[in-house]
Amino acid sequence: MVVKKEELRRSIVQYISDFMAMSRPMEATRESWQGPKPPAGVTPPMGFANAPVFIIPFGDIRTRVGLPMIHSYSEESWDKTYISSMASAFLYMHLAATSLGLASQWLSAVTQPTVHCLIKQLLGIPAPFKIYDMMVLGYPNMEPRPKPLRSREEMIHYNDCGEDDFRKEEEVREFIYRIRNP
Repeated sequence: MVVKKEELRRSIVQYISDFMAMSRPMEATRESWQGPKPPAGVTPPMGFANAPVFIIPFGDIRTRVGLPMIHSYSEESWDKTYISSMASAFLYMHLAATSLGLASQWLSAVTQPTVHCLIKQLLGIPAPFKIYDMMVLGYPNMEPRPKPLRSREEMIHYNDCGEDDFRKEEEVREFIYRIRNP
């Protein structure tokens, strides 16, 4: 679903903002090695709030019965298939947006139960449909900061691997600190 109406986008931003405010106390419980804790009662600005287009892909869970029988008896199998199928489509949408010179942001807060429910009600999405995530779309208004990347040699293993081929606990913690505290 493509959401362009400003009043609908504003409502969605409010749902997400309310969810983020509610989850701030939970974020404050992070372990100290991850960096400074967020100030109490402060919700960071919704950087996507002024984007002109929100795209909300959703799947019809009733189609599950047409899939191989394993999906009828295994929630895990069904969930993996649904998620990987939707993620593939969603990723292609992001790549298409980039190829057109647009900026896009992947926003997962819409899958939180309360936000999911409110958005479905707001947009009239029927019960058997499950929102995957939300793409925020518009023209870039900033240059993205560089992402910390590991070398290809650290990421790709050929034929076998062992403990020594992976980051140690302290290296993982350093990586997490860097991405949470740019």
